[in-house]
Amino acid sequence: MWSKIESYFEPYPARWKVVSHLVRQGLSIADGSIWSGDVEIPAASLARACGVDRRVVSATIECVERDDFIRGVFRDLEPTLFLARVAPRLGYGVLEVMVEDPQAPGIVQAVTSEIASAGISIRQVVADDPRFTDPPMLTVITDSPLPGELLERIKAMEGVIELIIR
Repeated sequence: MWSKIESYFEPYPARWKVVSHLVRQGLSIADGSIWSGDVEIPAASLARACGVDRRVVSATIECVERDDFIRGVFRDLEPTLFLARVAPRLGYGVLEVMVEDPQAPGIVQAVTSEIASAGISIRQVVADDPRFTDPPMLTVITDSPLPGELLERIKAMEGVIELIIR
């Protein structure tokens, strides 16, 4: 799917910048407008965020709406609550895991199983898409900060490069 979107926007690097931002933020396009859920986002605001001219945003919207498949993808994007930055203020634990190969299967299961085996509840798990985030991280929000011995076990897992605790 993404290869079709990438090739569609390949001749237009500034438009690809806008498209990438739309995807990362979960902003949708419908009826010529940009939306965050049910809140309309002005094209000029998105242009500033992307470092492009407002006309690039308008051209990107037109490109999206010309292709049935791509229009369907961008019509159905949704913003998602991500607790990572606020979690410490709420008393939750935040663990970011950087791995050697973010596309290797099993890392989410291995990390979450280790946390569950310690009897700690998980509030949220977000695995970044390597196409849109560099470096991609696995972020796990837990009901409480993780103890040191559990962090050591996770750090020792095959493929884990680094742990960041917030």
